[in-house]
Amino acid sequence: MNATMDNLFQHSDGWNAQMINNCFLPYDTKSILQIPIGSENQNDIIMWHYNKSGNFIVKNGYWIGHGLEKKPDTYTLGALIQWGVQPVSCCAACIIGFETTLHVLWTCNKLKCIRNEWLSKNKAVGEGLVSFFDFIFDYLSKIYGDKRHLFCILLWRIWFIRNSSVHNTNTVDMTDIIGWSEKYLDDYRSLNKGNLVGEVMACSSQKVIVYNSSMFANVLAIQRGVQFGIDCGLNPKLIESDEATVIKWINLGNLRDSDVGNILSDIDVVRTANCGMRFSHIPS
Repeated sequence: MNATMDNLFQHSDGWNAQMINNCFLPYDTKSILQIPIGSENQNDIIMWHYNKSGNFIVKNGYWIGHGLEKKPDTYTLGALIQWGVQPVSCCAACIIGFETTLHVLWTCNKLKCIRNEWLSKNKAVGEGLVSFFDFIFDYLSKIYGDKRHLFCILLWRIWFIRNSSVHNTNTVDMTDIIGWSEKYLDDYRSLNKGNLVGEVMACSSQKVIVYNSSMFANVLAIQRGVQFGIDCGLNPKLIESDEATVIKWINLGNLRDSDVGNILSDIDVVRTANCGMRFSHIPS
């Protein structure tokens, strides 16, 4: 096929149906002709959609789309002035740099000690990035796991301290922001672990596509919860749920030939393997 997107349009009448029929299969043609045509005409652009190694990954397409995105005029300095908004051009903390999000959260001179401490233990940040969005997306692709969580908390803490000092004139200690962030992350995790006196020992959130009834979803939720507890190394003795009907099915072994029968069987296998496990109903 030797055609560009421009050939697929009749600029005054929409899609060029004849060209599309010649280039695509009938099933694809029908779908393409149903796509609404945008109000803005854009000329074809030849773009390299692979990375530097010549490989294509999903992220490449994202970067291309982000680069083509039209930035709203209201975010430009000239447009703000035209609307009567007088932006502050210099950083309120260092009184030197231009006050952008990237400057406030990372490149400001007042944050030099924090940057040096972070970079002494972690990978370097990409140079030459002027957009905070590009900066954070680029850097989070280089670090993983706990480092990602810690870096996001660090930026959040810097933002909080900056707002406190600029808007509320509150003096907040900046000498150990990384240490504070590490403690915050540890404290957050400690809330998801506990002991055997009713405190939460583990938590999980799973997205499950359910095509059956709500009752099917409730049975599946119990099965996933029980398995999650075992995977976490817990020894569940009492499983409580506010679904009285489901608890009754589990305890009586009913509906083995129903839509939820296979899930009930899985729950029964787990209960048999963990002697003493009981299921109880509690009112919601």
